[in-house]
Amino acid sequence: MDESQPLVVSYLKLPPDEQAFFRIHDLFKAIMDKLNHLALVIRTAQDINSSEEVKKYFRGLQEVAHDECSKVTDVTLSCMRYARAMVELVDLIGSQSDHLLSHSGNGSSLQKIRIAAVKCHEIVEQCDIAMQGMDRFRQEIPATVQRITAVVNRDDSERAEIVFTDENSRVVNDLIQVLRDSPAIFREIQQHFQEAESHLRNIKDFETGRPSDHELKIMHQRWSGLWTTLEELHEGFPRLLGPISMGPTIYKFSSLSQASQSPGTKTLGHSDTATPAARKAITDSSSPNAIPSPEPVAEMANERTSWWRLIAA
Repeated sequence: MDESQPLVVSYLKLPPDEQAFFRIHDLFKAIMDKLNHLALVIRTAQDINSSEEVKKYFRGLQEVAHDECSKVTDVTLSCMRYARAMVELVDLIGSQSDHLLSHSGNGSSLQKIRIAAVKCHEIVEQCDIAMQGMDRFRQEIPATVQRITAVVNRDDSERAEIVFTDENSRVVNDLIQVLRDSPAIFREIQQHFQEAESHLRNIKDFETGRPSDHELKIMHQRWSGLWTTLEELHEGFPRLLGPISMGPTIYKFSSLSQASQSPGTKTLGHSDTATPAARKAITDSSSPNAIPSPEPVAEMANERTSWWRLIAA
């Protein structure tokens, strides 16, 4: 049969759209970039007047981010394993010549279908956990900002001038918005596996025979493709989760001036020969890696721009 002909899926379900999983990668990338920006701002402020309180509060936010992002990887890992199980199921069904209910023992296609239904339910629950985790992370951001703001306002004006900028407000608010939008990713995945679970639990659908060879061939191709895609994505996640937890490479140094003397140290596209005089590049809108500054906001005389102002708006 010509593969260009429309596929009528009579038994199994096609895999979910791969774009949903690429969006998870984009979500992690956005979180990493925003936290890296703020980590460098904090490090610059620490050069002027080191504060264990500021370091502790921001470190706490990074840990929450890492913990909740790790729950998201549970979703992708389960989907990857499910894709592999579907490939095995399709191959098993293809080896049988009669209807599926005639094979009901251990290791049978019918048993694998029942197990697949259970796995679908687990993925649905993991999507709920992932959404709750992203919401917890989102709520932790303004709380952390308030704590850091109180410490910086209490200590000195020079450090406050570095921390309290429109650019940093923009980064914080962009991060919050990314997290607000993230449930749409998980709902798409969740809906697919809710429908798959319902279908797989309806054993009567498998009473009349077996899928056509054409259906089995396409199913094998599609599920194999998703399996490969998720393997590649999952292998790359540690490169994003590491900086989310610990900050950019430069953040491990006790000061930016020390980092600038270390060969091969680069972050966010800045030269490894950067000096303390060039620190303003962190918030310099002319930098190719900088996020565009928002439109100027009218302020009362002598009123500082704070991270919290835009968040509360």
